Amino acid sequence: MDSPQRIVLLGATAYTGRLIAEELKEAKIEFAIAGRNNLALLELQIELRIAARPIICDLKNDRDIENLLNQTDLLINCVGPFNLYAKPLLNKIAKKGIVYLDITGEQEIVKNSFEKLHKTALTNQSLIVHSCSFESCLVDILAFEKLSSQTEYDGIYSIYSFSKSSPSPGTRFTMQLAKHFPAYQLVKGKLELCKPMAKSISIEKENLKIETAGFAPYPEVLFLKNRYQVKNCSSYISMAAEEIKLSLSSPIKTLDEIVKRQKKAISKGPSEEERKQQEFSILLISKTLDQKIEAFEMRGKDMYSLTAKIVLHFIKSILKNPPKSRGVRNPSEIIDGKNLLQDLQINGLIQVEKIPNINNIVEFNSAHL
Repeated sequence: MDSPQRIVLLGATAYTGRLIAEELKEAKIEFAIAGRNNLALLELQIELRIAARPIICDLKNDRDIENLLNQTDLLINCVGPFNLYAKPLLNKIAKKGIVYLDITGEQEIVKNSFEKLHKTALTNQSLIVHSCSFESCLVDILAFEKLSSQTEYDGIYSIYSFSKSSPSPGTRFTMQLAKHFPAYQLVKGKLELCKPMAKSISIEKENLKIETAGFAPYPEVLFLKNRYQVKNCSSYISMAAEEIKLSLSSPIKTLDEIVKRQKKAISKGPSEEERKQQEFSILLISKTLDQKIEAFEMRGKDMYSLTAKIVLHFIKSILKNPPKSRGVRNPSEIIDGKNLLQDLQINGLIQVEKIPNINNIVEFNSAHL
C-alpha cells in the first residue's frame, strides 16, 4: 500500500472533527475537509487556512459519497452516530481501495464491518480501522502491550470511570440512541446480545469492594475477541447501583423522536476549560483459566483532545510507514501501540500503572442490585 496522498476529514466542523482538523493543520499535514454544511466548511477552511477546497457530502446521498471517495485516498470519518449514518459509506469504502479511519465507540457498526466487509475489503485492497479514539483504541492498545495472545483467558474486562464529564453534542446523541441498536458481550466464547446496563460487575481489592459498574457496549469487546483466546469479555462504566437501576427503568424514546430532537438542539459542547477538567480512568482486567488476575489502570484528562491526538498519531504512522494489512483490522494491528502509549505518556496525556491485589471479579444480572 503506497503512502496516501489525498487525506479527507469528514465531519470536520463537528466538535471532535474540528479538534482533529486543528491537530492536522498544526502538524503541517495537507488535507481537505468534508461535510454537509457548505458555509461552516468554508468558515473552517478560511480560519485554518486549508488549501484544498471543501467537499460537500451528505451521507444519505449516494452521489455525494461517490464524489467524496473519488477524491480520497485516506478518509477520517467523524460523522456519528455511526450506527445511524456510516453503513452506506463503509459498503462503498470496502470496494474502493481506500484507507478508512473513524472515531466510533459503537459496537454494531464495527461488528458489521468485521463480519460483512472484511473479505470485500481484502479483495479490493481497502483498509478499515474503527475506533481510532479514546473509546476502545486505548483498551485495544493497552491489551496488546500487557496481555499474551498465547494465554487462555477466562475473562477480559474494561471498566471506564469519569469525573466532570461534559459530552459533546455528537456523544450525547449517540448515547441517546444506544438502546436502539444491538449490543454484545462475549459469553463462553460466543457473542450474546445484552442490553446496556442489564449486567453489572463488581471488583474486590484487599477487602474493599469497588463500586459497581453497568454494562456499556464498547467495540473493544470485538477487538479483544479477535485477538485473544478468551471465553468472557465485556465493557463497563462505573456507576452507583441506583444509577444503573434508573437507567434500566427509564422510558425509551423512539428513534424518530431522538433524531428530531437532535436536529432542533443547539449545543456547542464543552469549552476548552471544561475539557481540561474532565478526567477518566480505564481499568483493564484479565483472569486466566487458572484464576490468575491482572489489572492495569490508565488515567488521563480531556478525552476529546486525546482522541484528536490519537487520530494524528495514526495519520503520521500511516504516512511514514504505510501498513501492509488490508481488510478490517483492530487499531493495534496498524500502528506501534507501544510508541503510541509512550507518546501519550511523555506528553502528559495519560498515565498507566499495574494495580495489585485484585481478589475477585463478579459479573451479575443488574436486576439483582
